[in-house]
Amino acid sequence: MSSLLYLDLTGNGINGIPKSFGNLCGLKTLFLDSNNLTGQLPELFLNLSGCTKNTLQVLRLNNNMLSGPLPDFTLFSSLREVYLYENRLNGSFPNSFAQHSDLATLDLSRNQLVGSFPDGFSAILTSIVSLDVSGNRLNGSLPESFGQLSTLWDLDVSSKILEALTGFLHFNSKPLDWEPVNRGLISQNGFKLNFSGYPGIDLNYNNLEGPIPPVPANMTSLLL
Repeated sequence: MSSLLYLDLTGNGINGIPKSFGNLCGLKTLFLDSNNLTGQLPELFLNLSGCTKNTLQVLRLNNNMLSGPLPDFTLFSSLREVYLYENRLNGSFPNSFAQHSDLATLDLSRNQLVGSFPDGFSAILTSIVSLDVSGNRLNGSLPESFGQLSTLWDLDVSSKILEALTGFLHFNSKPLDWEPVNRGLISQNGFKLNFSGYPGIDLNYNNLEGPIPPVPANMTSLLL
């Protein structure tokens, strides 16, 4: 089946991935969401780490029961989109996580991840368009360098534990999708919003302190 490019097995009650999936040398898209997959996510990735690791671009494993830490995404040189939301993943971001520069979409929401973003996280993910880590147990601060992610369109880091945004957040890309953006970002006095051209900003579910910072004059919606 070396000619297979797209495989969609969504919602079939599958409880494991055979190692033969790693030998699908032309596979670019794999959907395994909404099944009964269990076990450690890194072990599942090993079953895909044959020649498939060189071609796979889109991987959907959301809505399963996978556990364990995040795998080493750098093994998959062509990976662009990863959907792992609504599993039981735990642990913190491995240092190797920040070495994958080509990810465009990453959804890790509604898991049990802890800790903070690794050093260089935002400096390395230079192609990221959509990043969702909401509904986890992240803490610490969102790095100031997040504001330099010029391709970022959609950001959701909502978490009642995430505390502070250091420095200024000024996205240089086109306006972000406002609805999920910025929840969980700040609890720091003296923070200044630098959002020009944004129709709305949602700062729900935070531990905000101090006065409301300056907001753009053309804003049509502000949720606090």
